[in-house]
Amino acid sequence: MIIFKVSKKAFIHAFILVSLIAHAEAQKVILSPHKKPLSWTITYEREMEEEKQGGDSKSSLGSYSAISNFGEPPLEKVKFIFTDPVSLRTAYYISKKEKSYYYFRGIEISEDPDHKTVGANGLDTLVSDGQLFREKFPKVSWVTPEYYVGKVEAYNQVCHYFKDGIAQKWVKGDNYHIDMTKFYMREAWFSVETGLPVAFRVGDEEGKYDFHDGEQAKVIVPAKIKEEINKYLRYLAYEKKRAEPAKPAPE
Repeated sequence: MIIFKVSKKAFIHAFILVSLIAHAEAQKVILSPHKKPLSWTITYEREMEEEKQGGDSKSSLGSYSAISNFGEPPLEKVKFIFTDPVSLRTAYYISKKEKSYYYFRGIEISEDPDHKTVGANGLDTLVSDGQLFREKFPKVSWVTPEYYVGKVEAYNQVCHYFKDGIAQKWVKGDNYHIDMTKFYMREAWFSVETGLPVAFRVGDEEGKYDFHDGEQAKVIVPAKIKEEINKYLRYLAYEKKRAEPAKPAPE
């Protein structure tokens, strides 16, 4: 048997070298939309129980939890189109309902097909993960080199794998003992070939990215949305004029 002795100094140097390599690999991922136009769809998946006569069955359905949707039906998928001057986010629910959100400069304009209404709000406060998609890809913006694990085979390709979370989290009571680890866990996979996100798992949410181009990366702005945009432009023009210094009164 041959025994190799490694000094503490050499071990530290090796550890630093491995860390630097991992850091360099992690830098190859793309966390923000980098080209215009760009379009992608996130499809959500989870196991949902269905009660049926004679027993339960499971089916894979796109979903958020009911709490995260604030009363909306579970989501099946969300399509994003990142382009100038107007970007678009469309939510598709498993109830077959759709809702569109248009982004122009610093505002979000939503169209509610049920009530046939259009509403606009600023994005200066309380910005959600979905609203920030023009700055960061949703659900993977937490990724940094410190969470880099390495390269893995996943989703039919080679991916950079990131993981953040505690080792194990249990919730205990008098009559129950529940493993809550997954709700404190975040995982993300990025394509080694393109650097773009492939999939994520955050708590009980799982989603897969699919990128599009061509016709799918165009935004057709409805008349009602154009009307709101023009109203916003008129307001900006008014604010600009109001901020101009007052002209001196004629002598």
